[in-house]
Amino acid sequence: MHRIVFITGAPSGIGKECAEQFAQNGDALIIHGRRHDRLLEIKKLLEKKYKVDVLCAAFDVQHREAVFECINSFRRHWTFVHILL
Repeated sequence: MHRIVFITGAPSGIGKECAEQFAQNGDALIIHGRRHDRLLEIKKLLEKKYKVDVLCAAFDVQHREAVFECINSFRRHWTFVHILL
């Protein structure tokens, strides 16, 4: 596996385009957004098209507890992030 890239706002716009570019490079992705259903769509697309590992992180950054709960649920493999966008 290459790098692990954490991308905020991944379901649309610049975040989605960044996810596509990093996936094309073979990087593993943690994609973040508020809507889990939209993240799952992106996850399936990127995994199928680029054969990369993708982890969904659905939470609202305004809710501190939700942020920590989600991030603390990551398996150890995903805890070292090389790039944060």
